[in-house]
Amino acid sequence: MIHPKLQQRILTSRQLGADESLVLAGGGNTSVKIELDGLPCMFIKASGCDMANIDVDGFTPLKLSALEKYQQTQNLADAEMMQVLRAARLHASDPEPSVESLLHAWIPYCFIDHGHADEVLTVFASSSSDQQARQLCAALYGQQVVWLPFFASGFPLAKACLAALPLPPTQLRGMILHHHGLLAFGATAEECAQNHQWMVAQATRLLARNKAPEWQPCLAEPKQRQEEVLMQLEKQVSKSGQWQALLVDPRFFKLSDAQQRAASAALTPGHVLHLGPFPLWLNRGQKLAEAVAAYRQQYQSWSQKFSKQPAASSWSWPRTVLDPENKIAFAFGRDAEHAQLVARILQHNLAAKLRGSVLGPWYGASEEVVFAAENSMLERLKLERNFGGQSNSADK
Repeated sequence: MIHPKLQQRILTSRQLGADESLVLAGGGNTSVKIELDGLPCMFIKASGCDMANIDVDGFTPLKLSALEKYQQTQNLADAEMMQVLRAARLHASDPEPSVESLLHAWIPYCFIDHGHADEVLTVFASSSSDQQARQLCAALYGQQVVWLPFFASGFPLAKACLAALPLPPTQLRGMILHHHGLLAFGATAEECAQNHQWMVAQATRLLARNKAPEWQPCLAEPKQRQEEVLMQLEKQVSKSGQWQALLVDPRFFKLSDAQQRAASAALTPGHVLHLGPFPLWLNRGQKLAEAVAAYRQQYQSWSQKFSKQPAASSWSWPRTVLDPENKIAFAFGRDAEHAQLVARILQHNLAAKLRGSVLGPWYGASEEVVFAAENSMLERLKLERNFGGQSNSADK
């Protein structure tokens, strides 16, 4: 028989996962703390599991005592952390737990949601500094939400959240994780969901007050151009995956800083491996083969700013292409299903950057953050587990 709290957790997790403006691509995570036969445990979403149709087997039970003892640890590498999480599982056969398990375990609330709400990320991307972002958080949420600067997923983020908790944290409704997402807390599943909705609604109201445009894709579908570019992409770029065309709202390409916005960081680090660190922007009259060659050179130059090692060839091919002249975009995926997913992720990012234009310039995460996401062991493992890895190299 399923524990009542876990039943409630499954229901509200499905509601969260059903809204792609809150979580995408198996992203986000939820948890509930339950005592089983006197043993304090936490059921947390398994890594990469899609919350839209999650069930009991989509949650991994962990022994809280095995995680709480690491609160005083100063450093824990990703590989070591994953060993800790695996060892904390109630059963060795249980699925890999979320990489944010320590965060969920250390925050003293029964129910916790972690999502990547488009509206929240859009609003905070208008902040040019940490100080401005803190002020925006206070204006939107008062003292009921804590703002945190960007920290890498896993142990660094868990330590930062723990340090930021007010004592006692009883009046806290959630946290804003800059350039990442949000956390919502509650004593019950319903309270947690309400706090999540309230945090998103405050950001949505701000955009509405500033008359943010709703996404409206170009209706005049240039099928001939789509087919032409798709054929070239399949020939020039990929023989081991598929491309998906996406119609773009013409107003995006009319923005004075459209190319700069398109090249800025994805809404959340979990999108980077799908989209690439920046898209290929196809200029009027530019030959695709020349554009691809220039992109690969740009990628290597970008990568070498942060690493002395040249980037693997398979990662230097474009994963997204924007064609402003014809108001279309193209997304690469490991297979047809993945290509459709990447197209949806791209649309959410472009729509957010269009809506955010009413608040001023777009300040995405730094290049260092994007590079770390592109090369994150945790993110690559998740991608490999869910989609069999990603490679779009034509010479593979």
